[in-house]
Amino acid sequence: MLLLVTGSTGAGKSTVRRVITDALAPATECIELGHVVTMPPVPTIAWRQEAGETVVRRAVAMQAEGRHLSPRSIRATAGRPCTS
Repeated sequence: MLLLVTGSTGAGKSTVRRVITDALAPATECIELGHVVTMPPVPTIAWRQEAGETVVRRAVAMQAEGRHLSPRSIRATAGRPCTS
């Protein structure tokens, strides 16, 4: 299972991840996107696609072990636009 937590800046995504991490461990790994991919200074659409694919591959590998992944997405913010 892949449970993706998304929301606008300041919505509480990281807070939710911190709260549920212990409750869901060890069956579920709760991560920030930056835990599995390197965040570039200016995220591009290609980077976001590659990052998403990396997270899905990790979730599929964990599923084979009977585990789950709950990543928190990183949205483009002022000063960090997503460019093509």
